[in-house]
Amino acid sequence: MAFEVMGLPSRFRLAGHDVRVQIGDPHWGSANQRYGEFSSIEMKLTMDASFANASRAAETLIHEILHGVYWAFGLEDEDKEERVVSIMAAGLLQVWRDNPDLMAWIEGAVKDA
Repeated sequence: MAFEVMGLPSRFRLAGHDVRVQIGDPHWGSANQRYGEFSSIEMKLTMDASFANASRAAETLIHEILHGVYWAFGLEDEDKEERVVSIMAAGLLQVWRDNPDLMAWIEGAVKDA
């Protein structure tokens, strides 16, 4: 049985920016060959409408948030591991602190998994 992505907040804050959250139509994921996508141009995070299970949905959401952190905090391909990890930790902490509804959704999805 598929896990339907519902109840996600419609936006979240990332490094001072408001990012819209959009659920793709039922064929978005297969048409785009991905489960999620972060767009810094549109300031939008898109998620597929359904997943095999709740933990995969939560993992995808975190994955896309980390793409946003990579962009917002100016990481570069040449950056060394310790810099990348430090920036990712600071960025994820910021998202966690500024978006309790988003974190509650992730917690609920993981509990349901």
